[in-house]
Amino acid sequence: MPRRLVLDWCPDDIIEEFGERVVPLHELPYVRFDPADALKILARLNSLGFESIRADRLVQIACGSATSEMILEDQRSLIEAAEQHRLPISEFSERV
Repeated sequence: MPRRLVLDWCPDDIIEEFGERVVPLHELPYVRFDPADALKILARLNSLGFESIRADRLVQIACGSATSEMILEDQRSLIEAAEQHRLPISEFSERV
């Protein structure tokens, strides 16, 4: 997930406890988390009702290391997953 989007959905107390707000001079602000805290962060998010999955392909897309073929395939998978979880596609596509 693009780092700056975390500011839109992540609870402030998690950002304050585990994150570091970064405000670059020529970019949008974002949050940096220590990868060593990943399990603690996920546990806290789960306790607040968030569901999580491991999505390495999405990480590749967000980091710019996915090919265009992968991106198309993953977009289809995301739409199918949204439909299975009964998320409105418009809401889902705004978050992605």
